Amino acid sequence: MKRIGSRLLCILLLLSLLLSLTACGKPETQLEKTACYLQAQVAEPGAGSIGGDWLIFGLARSGVKVSQKYFDTYYKNVEAAVREKNGILSERKYTEYSRTVLALTAIGKDPASVAGFNLLRPLADFEQVAKQGINGTIFALLALDSGNYEIPENPDAAVQATRQMYVDEILDRQLDDGGWNLTLALACPAFRWPFGGKLDKAVFNRATSIYLPEATHHMLPEALGTGAYSLLAQKTRPSLLIECTVGADGLVAACEPRVGYARLAANLCYEDCETALDGGESPASPYLEQLRQALELARAHQERRIEKGAVIIERPDITINLEGAGESITVSLDEDPLAPKAHLLVSELMVLTNAALAAWAKEHGVTLLHRTQDVAIPKEFSGIWQTPLEIARVVKALAPAVLETNPRPHAGLGEAMYAPSTSPLRRYPDMINETQIISLLRDGKPRWSKEELDTLLPLLNAHLDAAGQVQRFRPRYWKLLYFKQQGDRWWPAVITDENDAFVTVNMPKEQMIVRARRQFFGERTHPGQELEIRLGKVHPLQNDFQLLETREI
Repeated sequence: MKRIGSRLLCILLLLSLLLSLTACGKPETQLEKTACYLQAQVAEPGAGSIGGDWLIFGLARSGVKVSQKYFDTYYKNVEAAVREKNGILSERKYTEYSRTVLALTAIGKDPASVAGFNLLRPLADFEQVAKQGINGTIFALLALDSGNYEIPENPDAAVQATRQMYVDEILDRQLDDGGWNLTLALACPAFRWPFGGKLDKAVFNRATSIYLPEATHHMLPEALGTGAYSLLAQKTRPSLLIECTVGADGLVAACEPRVGYARLAANLCYEDCETALDGGESPASPYLEQLRQALELARAHQERRIEKGAVIIERPDITINLEGAGESITVSLDEDPLAPKAHLLVSELMVLTNAALAAWAKEHGVTLLHRTQDVAIPKEFSGIWQTPLEIARVVKALAPAVLETNPRPHAGLGEAMYAPSTSPLRRYPDMINETQIISLLRDGKPRWSKEELDTLLPLLNAHLDAAGQVQRFRPRYWKLLYFKQQGDRWWPAVITDENDAFVTVNMPKEQMIVRARRQFFGERTHPGQELEIRLGKVHPLQNDFQLLETREI
C-alpha cells in the first residue's frame, strides 16, 4: 500500500510539472518564448525589483497572453508583503512605491487599496520622493500618470506634492550653469555572488587581477570576468548604476546609486576615443558629443582636485614585449600609444565615482573599504607632474595608501574620502564595496558590519600585498633581462636625488632607478642633470644591477 501511495505521489508530481511546463501553451514567437521562460524561472512573483514588479509589468504590457492565475499570485504576494511591512515599502527609496504602482496598474489592480493601504499616498510626500534626485521625481510622475491617479492628501508629508511640483523639479534639474548629469554603469558580479563558497574563497585568495608581460591573471574566471559579468556591447547585464549631478565647477552636488540593467551601445578603446576627440574617424566617432561632454567634465573635476591638493603623476606606460620561449626569449620595450584625453576622461570619472560613493555610504551609515592617505602634503606639491625630477620630488611627500574601514582623506587624490568600487571584476575590495551598496539598496542593510570587515582586512591586505609584489617585481625582472640582452651600451638618464654618499639616477624611457656612490659622478652633480650611463653587472634573478660609468651630455 505504501508503494502504491508513493507511486501515486510521483505521478501527481510529474503531472504537476508537466502542467507547469505547458501552461504557456506552445510558444511560437521569440516574445512568447521569453514570456514562458520568465514565468518558468519565477514561479512565485512577489513585491520587489528582482523577480517581481518589473517582471509583472513587462509581461502585462507585452501583449502576450499570460494566465490570470500568475498575476493573481503576484498580487497575493504583494498584499502579504504590504501587510507584513505595515504599508511601508521603504523609508528611504520611494521609487519602491512608484515601481509597485506601475506593476499593479498594468494588471488592473487598484494601488490605492492594497491590503488596506494606499500605495499612492507616499508619492504625495515631495521631499521624500525628491531625495532620490531626478530618478525619484520621474518615476513618481510615471506611476501617477500610469492610471491618471489623483495625488492623495498626505498629512504626514512635510511638503504636499503636486504634479506641477514634480514637473518643475525635473526641469530645474536641467543644468543651466553648464554642469552635467552623469550616469555610470558598473559591472555587477556582486548581484548574485556566492560569498563563502569555494569560488569565492579562490577569488578572495587572488584578491586582484595581475597584469604581467607574459600573461594576464584575472581575479575572476574568464568565463565570468570577461564574459557573463562583463559589460559587453549589445548585451544586457545586471549593473550598479551611479547617477551623479556635477556642477560646472566639477564638484559632485548629488549622488544616487541604484541596481538595474545596462546595455552598452559599444565598447570603445582609448585609441579610438582619442582619434575621435582629435577630429579623426574611428569607431568612437558616433559618440563624439558624449565624449566631448565627458572630457569637459573630467577636466573640471581634475582642476577641483588640484585645488584641494591632489598630486597627479603623468608618465607614459611601458609595454614589455616577449618573443620566443625559455632561454631563447627576447625582450623589447615600447612606449604605449599616447591617448591623454581618453585616459583623463576615464581616470577622472572613476575617481569622481569612487569619492561620491564613499560620501553617499557615509551619509547612509554603510561601512565600505576606503583607500586613505591621511598626510599633510605641502600646497606647492599639488598639480600635474611629468618629468622624472618633478615626480621624484613630490613622491617624497606622499605616504603609502592604506585600505581601512574609516573614511579618512586621500591626500594624493585630493578627496575627503575614497572607496574603490568601480572595478569589481578585477579587485576584491571593489566587489566588497559594491556588495555593501547593493545590499543596502535591495535589503535595507549592508551585508557586513564594520567589525566583520575589520576582521577580514588583515588577510585581504596580505593577499593584496603579495599580488602587488608580483606586479612590481615581475616587470622589473624582464627589464633587467632586457638590459642584459642589450649588452654594453650608453643609456640616457637624469639625476633625481643626491646626498653626501649616494646619487639616484632615473632612466626615464625604461622607467628604472639606480643608486650609486658619488665617486661615479664628479663634483658638479645636481638634481635635474642629464647624462648617460653604462651598466655593469646585471642579475635579473637577483633583482640587481650596477652602475659602471657615467658621462655628461
